[in-house]
Amino acid sequence: MARLTPAPAAVTSSLEATSHVRDLLARPLVTCTVGTPIQTAARTMAEQDTNAIVVVRATGEAIGIVTDSDLRRRVVAASLPGTTPIEQVMSAPLVTIDANALFFEAVHTMLRHRLHHLVVLADGQPLGVLADSDLLAARAQGPLFLARQIEQARSLDQLVELQPRREQAVRVLVRAGVSAYDLARITAETNDHLVRRILTLVEAALGPPPLPYCWLGLGSEGRREQALKTDQDNALVYQDPPPELAEPAQQYFAALAAHVVAALERCGFPRCKGEVMASNPRWCQPLQVWRSYFAHWVRCPEPAALLNAAIFFDLRAVAGASALADALWADLATWIPQSPLFSALLLREALNHRPPLGLFRTFVVERSGEHRGGFDLKTRGLLPVVEAARAYALARGITTTNTIERLRALRACEALNARDADDLIAAYEFLMSLRIRHHLDQLAAGQPLDNYIVPEQLSRAERHALKEHFKVIADLQASIESQLLPGMAG
Repeated sequence: MARLTPAPAAVTSSLEATSHVRDLLARPLVTCTVGTPIQTAARTMAEQDTNAIVVVRATGEAIGIVTDSDLRRRVVAASLPGTTPIEQVMSAPLVTIDANALFFEAVHTMLRHRLHHLVVLADGQPLGVLADSDLLAARAQGPLFLARQIEQARSLDQLVELQPRREQAVRVLVRAGVSAYDLARITAETNDHLVRRILTLVEAALGPPPLPYCWLGLGSEGRREQALKTDQDNALVYQDPPPELAEPAQQYFAALAAHVVAALERCGFPRCKGEVMASNPRWCQPLQVWRSYFAHWVRCPEPAALLNAAIFFDLRAVAGASALADALWADLATWIPQSPLFSALLLREALNHRPPLGLFRTFVVERSGEHRGGFDLKTRGLLPVVEAARAYALARGITTTNTIERLRALRACEALNARDADDLIAAYEFLMSLRIRHHLDQLAAGQPLDNYIVPEQLSRAERHALKEHFKVIADLQASIESQLLPGMAG
C-alpha cells in the first residue's frame, strides 16, 4: 500500500547557500512495498499526482525508485504485464541525500550522478523525493538547468551557444554565497557534462570505439578546481589492444581526440600552450604505455618528471572506462611511497613560489608593466598549497585529487595537525573565492581574464585577511624547508 507523509515546508524561492534539502521538498512522499504490481504502483502515482514512487521494504527501508520515465522506458516500451513486481523495474541501488544537506550538495549530487530525482532521508528513513524541477531558482540560470541543456544538445553548434550560460551559472553560485570549494566542484561537474556530450557526438560521427577508453582530466580539471580562466589539460588512455587492433585503435582514438579538443576550443576552452592534450599523440596511448610513463617519472626523477607530475598526477576519469584511470592510480599509490627521493623532490616544488609578503607584512607587487601594482594570485598563493598538498598526499598513497580533499585526508591520517590543515583549507578557500570574483569582475567589464590582484582595489578587511592567509602559506613552506634534507630546500 502507498504511504503518505505530511507535506513538508514550502519550497524556498531564493537561491541561498543555507537552504537545506528538507526545505526544498515540494510534495508528500509516496511509497509502495516490494512485490507491488507495477499497475498498482502506477495507479497510485496517478492518484497522488506524483512522478516518482519509492520502493520500500516492510521495515520502511528505501531500496529503489520508479519514475514516470522508468514506466515509459522499462514497462510500456518493453510491453511488460501490469502484474510485474515493482522491484523488477525500479532504479537501484538508490542515490540518497540527507535531509539536512545544503542546497548545493543536492545540486552537486544530481550533476555527478546524472540524476533527475534524489531520495531524501531523515534518520535513515525516506522523507521525500527531490526532483531537479524542485530547485526552482536553479532552473533558469543555474548549473542544473545548464546540465539539462547540455544533455539535450544535438550538435556542437548548440553546445557552443551555451558558453555565456556557463558563465552565468557561475555568477548565480557566487551571488548565492556558495563556498569556492562547492562552486568549483559544481563547475567541474558541469564541464564534465559538456565533455561527455561532445564525446557522444564525436562517437556518433566516427562510429563506436574499437576498445574501452577513458578521457582524463588533468591539472585543475583533474582537481575539480577550474576557474573561468582555464585552458585544456586532458589525455586519453585506452585498453591495451591485441596486435591486430593496435593500428586501428591508434587511428580511431587519435581522430576522436582531435575532434574533441577542437570542439572544446570552440566551446571556450583554449588549447594548452604546452600541448598537454589528448590530441597530442604522446598523451593518447594504451594503458601499458601510460604505466611506463609513470614508472619512469617516479623511478628516474628529473626536471621533466616533476613538470609532468604537476599535471598528470592530478588525473581524474571524466568519461568512459574509469577502471583504466583506477589502474594508473593503483600504480602511483604503490610506487610513490616507495620512492622517498621523488617524494622529497615533489615537496621541494612547493617552495618555488612564495607568497607576495615583504618586510613588515607589506604586499610585494609588480613595479612596472601591464600588471603594475598587482601580483599573480594563482602562482604566488594557490600554487604553493596545491603543490604541497599533492606531494604530501602522494607520499602517503592518498589518491583523491582535489586540494581541499587532500588536506582533509592528510588531517585525518595526522600527516598534518588539525589546526594547520584547517588554516590551509581556509586560506585556499579564500584565495579561490577571490580569484573567481576577480574573473567575474573582468568579464563584466569586458576585460581579458588574468590572475593579477591589485591589493589597493580590495577592502581593508580583504587585505587583512589576505595577509593572514599568506602568512599561513609561508609557515607551511617554512615547515617544508625544515623537513627536507640539508641542501634540498634551496
